[in-house]
Amino acid sequence: MDFQSLQDEITPWVEEKLSSAEPIYYDAPKLVRDPVHGFIILSPLEVTILDSPILQRLHYIHQTGLAYLVYPGAQHTRFDHTIGVIACVEGIARAMATRLVGGPVDDRTIEELRLAALLHDVGHGPFSHLTESVVRQRFAKDFEQIRRQSFHGTIKYFRQAEPGEILSYAIVTSTPFRQFINSVHDFYAGRGKCSDWDIEDVAGLIIGRADDDAQFKADIINGPMDADKIDYLLRDCHFSGIKAEVDTQRICHTASILNKPGWRRYLVANAGALPHLEQILFAKMMLYTALYHHHKIRATGCMHTAIFELLHSLPEEESGLSSIADYVAPREFEFWNTCLSIPSTKPVAMDLLNRRLLKRALVVSPRTTTEATVFKITRLREEALKPGALRKLAGKIYGNLPARSKRGKHLLWIDVPTGPDIDEDAQHSFVDLGRSDPDTLAKVFPTDDWLKSYEANKLTIHVFYVDDREARQAAAFAARDVLKEEFEIELKDTAFTLAKLDPP
Repeated sequence: MDFQSLQDEITPWVEEKLSSAEPIYYDAPKLVRDPVHGFIILSPLEVTILDSPILQRLHYIHQTGLAYLVYPGAQHTRFDHTIGVIACVEGIARAMATRLVGGPVDDRTIEELRLAALLHDVGHGPFSHLTESVVRQRFAKDFEQIRRQSFHGTIKYFRQAEPGEILSYAIVTSTPFRQFINSVHDFYAGRGKCSDWDIEDVAGLIIGRADDDAQFKADIINGPMDADKIDYLLRDCHFSGIKAEVDTQRICHTASILNKPGWRRYLVANAGALPHLEQILFAKMMLYTALYHHHKIRATGCMHTAIFELLHSLPEEESGLSSIADYVAPREFEFWNTCLSIPSTKPVAMDLLNRRLLKRALVVSPRTTTEATVFKITRLREEALKPGALRKLAGKIYGNLPARSKRGKHLLWIDVPTGPDIDEDAQHSFVDLGRSDPDTLAKVFPTDDWLKSYEANKLTIHVFYVDDREARQAAAFAARDVLKEEFEIELKDTAFTLAKLDPP
């Protein structure tokens, strides 16, 4: 599949959504009260776009997937996150405009950046990154081909863009969305209420692309320390109740543009930002520990993937999954309705809706593995990177269960999470310390050591199975045997007791 084929799949859905409601035009800006950033002013153009069905669907997509089943307050959505990113973009851009008087950040640039913030998440499907992960695996070859193709005369135009970002770009640059945006732009431009910008340039910012002399704009929208990251860290902490401090105002006022011969004009922070950028990295690690890698939340992710595993086993006419658009289009209540209408997926959907989650059968980490074999865990993590390897391993464990303990292969999971990508963030974040060339955060902070420490002390592999003690006990013993046979991993008693099961 090339990009045009992807866009051809998405376009009919975009056209159908936009044809279901006429644009609503406004005479004055709107004031929105946001629990994270306070009051946010939205322009009439932005409100018209927000009122479109493409953006309104984000009300029905949770920001943190199914985390609300564990943290009841985590009910925030892609819609309120979108508005929050606009606030962060405004803070960074206004601070830069004030400090770099006469520079490249003018009102038109700020309007363009805010519009990119408004549209950056339109490619997300139900449950956000949970479904994106399914799409990434299901269509891995397609997205890899898209990343490799020559597009707009540039090889690897999409670089390392995630599926959700590529899908957002495909939606925003589709013919029906262009027509919608152009009509809205013309209405407000005719009344002197918006600047002249090109939606193609705005879409490029979503995937981190801009001209060499304006790369800083793309970095604000999709970079290692971008507005998206600032908002989701603050928002995820706020709604989950996790306490973390990030001085966003200071970060905004230390943002600048790299202006050195031989370098693209990247977003760069001055030396005063160092402790506050460190706050971002620590906050991200804390969120991984307490939220993203919480074992119950990981279990909900496995159950979500189990539903898709069952759907993929059905003919397309029954599953309703014949194209990438089918994964993106549904709102979450529509996804639930579909799952409840299909006999094979209904039990898992009902378990999720009633919060009857899979339980831990085995806990594998450096602390639960014998000293002599602890380094063998690395082999398991490497195996997890191979497509389908973990499901094959889980299938072997399931096959070793006694018949009375078999509840369904789709209910037994080996979950091997990856660590927070703080090292990647630090390697691509530029800091101007007054030297001839800028430094990266990785040279200032020992993020590689932090990540190794996280993997050694926090990163935990789980085997999940049904909430039946006898069946889980059998799964624990079967998993122990398979891990020893395949990877020579030997476990301590705590691997079982942490799962509230009896050791052998």
